[in-house]
Amino acid sequence: MAENIRRLDSGRYQIRMQKDGVSYKDTFDTQKEAKIRRSEILTSATVKPTKSKIPTFNDLWETYQKGSFWKRKKETTRHRELQCLPFILAKLGHITINKIKNSTITDYKDSRSEETYLKKGVPTLYSGTAIRLEMCLISAVFTYCITQRGADYEDWIWKNPCQGIEKPPIVSKVVRVDTNDYLRLLNYFESSTDRTAVFLFYMLQIAYHTGMRVSEIGRLEWGHFVKSNKSGEILVSIPVSKNGKGRKIPISSHLDLLIKQMFEWEDTHKYLMPDGYCRLIFWTKTKKGEFISYNPIQYLKKIRDKLGIENPISFHHFRHEYISLLFEAKKESQIQISRWTGHRTLQVLNNYTHFADDD
Repeated sequence: MAENIRRLDSGRYQIRMQKDGVSYKDTFDTQKEAKIRRSEILTSATVKPTKSKIPTFNDLWETYQKGSFWKRKKETTRHRELQCLPFILAKLGHITINKIKNSTITDYKDSRSEETYLKKGVPTLYSGTAIRLEMCLISAVFTYCITQRGADYEDWIWKNPCQGIEKPPIVSKVVRVDTNDYLRLLNYFESSTDRTAVFLFYMLQIAYHTGMRVSEIGRLEWGHFVKSNKSGEILVSIPVSKNGKGRKIPISSHLDLLIKQMFEWEDTHKYLMPDGYCRLIFWTKTKKGEFISYNPIQYLKKIRDKLGIENPISFHHFRHEYISLLFEAKKESQIQISRWTGHRTLQVLNNYTHFADDD
């Protein structure tokens, strides 16, 4: 009889034993659990082993979803991965992991590139971005199970089958904001006394002049407008952005005047003020009476369709527009622009720049 308990790189403990010609292999979170199992094997009667079932990709996914790596992800990221999941499991879920090779992933990519879905009644190919996200999820599942749960799957996989396979390129569908469309929207919102319209009038201009994300604008408070200690100019201070870090953005002279108008709301627009304590500038009230940040996305789409604006226009378009204008002005470095916009790398920042052919 041979026996062995070893500590894995993941911090777990693996037991490998042989008793009366029968092999045993188990993995535990603590050494104490491994010793208990060893004792059970030593005192138990020998049973004839059954052929172990080779896990499928569906089993791998369940392991990945139960792990700490998945739970630490943002809710929006998990939601996006769950949207990709049905396509992946339909093609790979039933396949045992020992049969998933590089060629399997390549076939998956090629077959998905040929599939279509109905978009407004018209068969449309899936975008390279969508297929890329699916392949990234497949790779993440294999990477997690190999690196974090390797002892459980080492008999069938030891290498990520997604390695070395070129992913479809990301094709940006976002275009520059048409100035005429932007002015039409401002004229419409400025002429309306509806609270949501007034909010959109200011929110669009903030987006145009700062490139802030719509979620960041929605969380704006009066205390987020601060004066620079060095220059004395007004800055928008964002405590926490999408990447978990804060940043400060200088504002234009036009936006400076706009903010002064916003400070006069209490005297000029009584109906814009909440009927209770609320730190938010752009707010809405839930049925429970709680104040939360106002999300204008659906309302903006409604008015865009009402005005017959054919070009796509959203708050994310304004982010692209702001960054492109900064590059065209050629007054600031890429590093400085990256600090203002909150991008971690220049590679991501460059995806937001769109110039005319002659530029």
